[in-house]
Amino acid sequence: MSAIFNEGLVERSYHTLYERHFAALHGHQDYETFVPGKEEVFVGFDLGFASPDPTYKFGKGDFFEWIKNRVRISGANNSAFLFAYFYQYKLISSVNLPKIRDVSVRNGLISAGYDPNGRPYRAKLDTVRKMYAKGTKQHPYSQHEALCRLSRVRDAEVYYCTPKFDENMGIPKEPNRTLNDLTRTPVTSLTPDFANTSPHHLFFEDVMGKNPMWCSDPIPAEPAREIVAPKLFTPEKFIKFIKANYMLDETDDKVDYDEVKIRDADLSRSVFLKYLDALPECGRIINIPSAS
Repeated sequence: MSAIFNEGLVERSYHTLYERHFAALHGHQDYETFVPGKEEVFVGFDLGFASPDPTYKFGKGDFFEWIKNRVRISGANNSAFLFAYFYQYKLISSVNLPKIRDVSVRNGLISAGYDPNGRPYRAKLDTVRKMYAKGTKQHPYSQHEALCRLSRVRDAEVYYCTPKFDENMGIPKEPNRTLNDLTRTPVTSLTPDFANTSPHHLFFEDVMGKNPMWCSDPIPAEPAREIVAPKLFTPEKFIKFIKANYMLDETDDKVDYDEVKIRDADLSRSVFLKYLDALPECGRIINIPSAS
């Protein structure tokens, strides 16, 4: 067992495995890793893997600015990435269920199937809206609220990432580590945002992450799910994508992908090839044979 056991140590211990996983899933050049610094208080996550939409042409730091804006104003429907996975690591600890003081939590967990005399595990959620400017101002939302807001962004998948071990068990030795050592609990539009300062936890029936519940008023969480490759573009979405990229190159102005319309002329061979020609080489995914 390490002398220092914290969220950062767990995150670092599994980072390389995540990079290998996403490289196998999406290719070595098709995603970027995002680790916020001071931005974390605004965006909620502490590790992100995403493929930014090339039509946005983000510069250094622009991606975080876009995320911060979308967390703050969560009603928009556009997306700045082709796929994205955002994680917030939390440690777990066991608790003696009969000794939980909050009766509604205790009874709610028992009603959900937890052993009345058992020792479930829980991760403490950060639901406190932090102060800044030397304690004179308060952020409009907590870390947990930011994650809930981030989950509303189209094409974003947001998770709490918790280990299937606690400090007493220790981190598995490096040769034995797999991503199955971690429980990924989705944060979705149905996740309660706990917009107050009272304590809240994510409970599990056992150390393996079974039967997750959002507490204090126990609400079932979505069970952990495996990461799968995103759905391929439909023909319509692909044509919209290459047309938007072409328009961006032609005008050098910002192009709203959602406003791009497909016309009959876009489906002609000459126009389609013109759009395709504007794609970077790494984006050439099809080959159109010459007419015989």
